[in-house]
Amino acid sequence: MPITSFDHYTLRCADLDKTWAFYRDALGLRVEPREVASGLRAAIVYLEGAWLAHIFQATSEQDAIFNRMQPLDPETAQWRTGRMHHIALWATGLKEMKGRLTRFGAETRERAQGDYYRVVVNDPDGVELEINFPITEST
Repeated sequence: MPITSFDHYTLRCADLDKTWAFYRDALGLRVEPREVASGLRAAIVYLEGAWLAHIFQATSEQDAIFNRMQPLDPETAQWRTGRMHHIALWATGLKEMKGRLTRFGAETRERAQGDYYRVVVNDPDGVELEINFPITEST
């Protein structure tokens, strides 16, 4: 297969500081500033030394373009990530993660599913993150 690995996803953030804090404080990931040629405020979210996400502060010009694409239906507009539905990650340390998310004030949806335990949370920009843990951590 010609595709050999995942690299990263990019988020245009309504409030970069809020998104940065979520990935750092609620999820416990390393986040570092990134210089970009356009001068946008940006950062990289790391997962075990590799990029997970590139996050940047949206400009008013970008917001104007994306606002023209917003669906007219209010229920559909709640899915602010357009065609992307969610991002799934594997993790360990369920108890620690639930504590972090609670301290951050993040709302979660949880359930056991076969041989894993799923915690679902939305980041400040509405991106749904599905975080899966070994089922043995849920007992």
